[in-house]
Amino acid sequence: MIDVVLIGAGNVATHLAIGLHKRGIHIRQIFSRTTTSAQLLAEQVGATFTSSKSAIYTDASLYICSVKDSEISTVLTNIDFHNKLLIHTAGSVALDILAPFSANYGVLYPLQTFSKSKPINWEQCSLFIEANNEKNAEFILQIASLLSTKVQIIDSEKRKNLHIAAVFACNFTNHLYTLASELMLGSGANFNDLLPLIEETTNKLCTLSPYEAQTGPAVRQDTNIVAEHIAQLAKTDINKATIYALLSRNIMQTHKMKNKE
Repeated sequence: MIDVVLIGAGNVATHLAIGLHKRGIHIRQIFSRTTTSAQLLAEQVGATFTSSKSAIYTDASLYICSVKDSEISTVLTNIDFHNKLLIHTAGSVALDILAPFSANYGVLYPLQTFSKSKPINWEQCSLFIEANNEKNAEFILQIASLLSTKVQIIDSEKRKNLHIAAVFACNFTNHLYTLASELMLGSGANFNDLLPLIEETTNKLCTLSPYEAQTGPAVRQDTNIVAEHIAQLAKTDINKATIYALLSRNIMQTHKMKNKE
């Protein structure tokens, strides 16, 4: 039987634990420095929990470290893994960060956005794996394939580029939604009024490339409208004006040879 110890109880750890549990993997223990978080996740997957490093089981098949990127080394320090397979789930953290803690290590990076309260479809999620040897890569591939058929082996440098792409596509986009919501409210409207536009924009990407799907005043090189928008924004929020100007300039440069109505 494959049994797993989860180190961390945040968004990614929660979805991994639940996803693997539903697919027959024994989640044996949850560790978190916050006891309440460890207990809440453990109860969902029938695991034990602990907030003490000394109480972490030492004979599990797999240890998954899913904590804040900057805290990986700190959290793993003083845990004896007895050279069992240890993996992390971070996009921009190199494989070798795990080398001091076990002779067997790897990465399982899900290219997805996670919130505890929002279920995800693992089958539609792309997973990128890496390991320090072929045997470990095969084991991680076996685990990853229980969650999704979209599994690829990729090295740390390329994985970091994927993470940067994800920040552009997801995190930055969501922040722009926040700014748009503020502008809608300032006009007495509601963010929900933008949802059909957002949905259509996303749906177009199923049949068009992002480059082909670009619309708006910047891609039309309509400098007068762009200038008016920047001036309007600058009256109340210079940060929004700066962001609008930067993005518009980049769109214009990208599409400067494109004649688009």
